[in-house]
Amino acid sequence: MLGVLAAALFAFVLGCVLEMNRSHFPVALGMGAVNILMMLGYLLVLNAIAGLDGQWYFWPSVAALSFLAIAWAIAGTHFPAAFWNHVSSIPIALTCGLTAWILLRSRTIQRLRSVPIAVLISAVHAVFYLGRAFIAPFLLQWYGQDIISIVGKATMYEAVLYSVAMPMSFLMIIREEEKLHLLHMSQTDQLTGLANRHAFLSRQLRSSGSGMVTLSPCSRSTLTTSRRSTTAWTSNRR
Repeated sequence: MLGVLAAALFAFVLGCVLEMNRSHFPVALGMGAVNILMMLGYLLVLNAIAGLDGQWYFWPSVAALSFLAIAWAIAGTHFPAAFWNHVSSIPIALTCGLTAWILLRSRTIQRLRSVPIAVLISAVHAVFYLGRAFIAPFLLQWYGQDIISIVGKATMYEAVLYSVAMPMSFLMIIREEEKLHLLHMSQTDQLTGLANRHAFLSRQLRSSGSGMVTLSPCSRSTLTTSRRSTTAWTSNRR
């Protein structure tokens, strides 16, 4: 997952660099290349999340990028401004919305507390681009061309927030998942796969309604044996 996310961030960086130098290319070519690179980054994020459950969307991603390239080649050359300002936002919004949905429905990470944060980040990003695709054209008719620069600046700030918040939320998911995995290993016998003494005592602590734990005779016997073993081991060390 981390490798795919790193590739996604690299695609975003390349897209930003190309955007800053877009004036050196023909209008439709520069806009189309930036849009395709950014879309590649969003698709890589989607595949990284889907990979948590063992699913990959390689060929659908290739098909989506191919369709976007063909759309830019056919219609984008005739209406570059409309494609850049509005139409290009639709596949990004759909991809981010699907990413939020996969995060919400993931079986692997559905118990993690950091998942709602990642879902919210992807969902807000999707809503923003849906607004750019379907609301910005009406704002353009009402307020004129000045609204385009405002939308462009808002897009830049929102993209920076997304590029920072998205990796942080996914790193939180990975760290929390690794922590739960280590906790499971510490409470499981490696030979039998059954719960060990640590897990048994932890359940006793959780089941107690107060700070004091009343252990059963079996529990006291297990705890006493463990203490004797620890004492004997310490004596041998000395």
